[in-house]
Amino acid sequence: YHIVPLVFLTLRYRRPQSGSDIKREGKLVSVHCGHVPQLVPISDAAVAYRLICKRVDALVRGRDSVAELAVPACPGWTIRQVVAHLAGVTQDIVALNLEKKGTAPWADAQVARLGEHGIDDLLNLWAQSLDSVSANLAFASDTGVCQLVFDTLTHEHDIRGALGEPGSRSSDLAFKAALRSEERRVGKECRS
Repeated sequence: YHIVPLVFLTLRYRRPQSGSDIKREGKLVSVHCGHVPQLVPISDAAVAYRLICKRVDALVRGRDSVAELAVPACPGWTIRQVVAHLAGVTQDIVALNLEKKGTAPWADAQVARLGEHGIDDLLNLWAQSLDSVSANLAFASDTGVCQLVFDTLTHEHDIRGALGEPGSRSSDLAFKAALRSEERRVGKECRS
């Protein structure tokens, strides 16, 4: 069995003995071996990324009292540290500090660098980098861009979970970009 995170949803799937479909508890899941989902275009993914940034901003700006709330989906991190990571990702993209992207040491360095800033300052840092990040996304792979959206959307919902304020789970471009990224990853895993 493999565990596949899908924004507040965990699918347990197994590779069937025959055929190419992934099964979950005996039922077909929408990801199929041999099927490579189409990723959303980079321009749509960049719009989705900005949308998530605006939603996180609206969710926590001016709420200093929530800064130190633990984020259960990110053990050892507070809301402030998750926002520091999100702002740090943009700084690292702009600085082309991507050698260890997606690793725990990379994220921990972002939190160490920015984790003592206030939430509003972190949101401002994140927002200030959006134009530069969007420019850099034009040179990135479709997979990398959609993975950025997936990670950012996941952290939006990590914060929402900590606050007990669900929302924006499946009805917009951000979700579509994130889901396509994860479908593609699962499809590659299945084919290997």
